[in-house]
Amino acid sequence: MLSRTILADIIKYIHILLILFILIGPFSLPKKYLYYYIILVILIFLDWNDLDGQCILTRIEYWLRNNQWYNQGSTIEGGPEFFRHLYIKVTGKDISTLKADRLNNFLFMVCLLIAFLRYTH
Repeated sequence: MLSRTILADIIKYIHILLILFILIGPFSLPKKYLYYYIILVILIFLDWNDLDGQCILTRIEYWLRNNQWYNQGSTIEGGPEFFRHLYIKVTGKDISTLKADRLNNFLFMVCLLIAFLRYTH
């Protein structure tokens, strides 16, 4: 049986691949698949904006690593984060949770807009 740490690492890499897919999808996907891409991005936004304010993959990874679901609420209230830590690791610069969320939303919305424009044009 796989250890919890290995499973958490698998979730982390799935998360990274999903982010990469969202960022390159509008430019690389054939037009016939953009419909599904747009739905996926909207579902991700819905997941981020539900009652806990977090991505389910972040929660699952946190649970696997810490054996705690961390049901206290959004990242602003101290819950687990993913994008902020990825940003810090990639750029080497610290960023607040609020700015990381805004940057994340901005990038995903730009990708969603580009995919929508490509799909409708």
